[in-house]
Amino acid sequence: MKVSEDNFLGTILELAERTGWTAYHPRPAMVSIQERISYRTAAQGNGAEGFPDLFLAKPSHYCIMAELKSETGKMTAEQEYWRDILELSLGVRYFLWRPKDWDEVTQVLFEPAQGDKRGRAGQGQKLGTLKTPKTTTKKDSLLRKARR
Repeated sequence: MKVSEDNFLGTILELAERTGWTAYHPRPAMVSIQERISYRTAAQGNGAEGFPDLFLAKPSHYCIMAELKSETGKMTAEQEYWRDILELSLGVRYFLWRPKDWDEVTQVLFEPAQGDKRGRAGQGQKLGTLKTPKTTTKKDSLLRKARR
């Protein structure tokens, strides 16, 4: 069965949420340039192109950066550059995942905590005290202002 990259991403995001991971995936926007439809992701910096599809974080775990591809999808030179940098980075686990790698995906997302391996940013924060931020929409903000 052929699985698209988008469907694969959705399945991983569902599993990540069920297993306690906080996930981030930048969604590209459809744009029209000289009457041609293209997709662009708003990003800045000298490494904006090729940035991995998925960032996952969970207390007492390494951060995960994953590039997702269909079974036949190919990595760009920029994606390979990011892979090379992230594989040498501390505190980050990099993966290239395709639908055939589902067993590895589930194994990684179900891995038990590795103990307290927080860096400076996490010092002083007790594990278990992190709260999921409430998503606020523009409508929520307007309703709050109207109630004042």
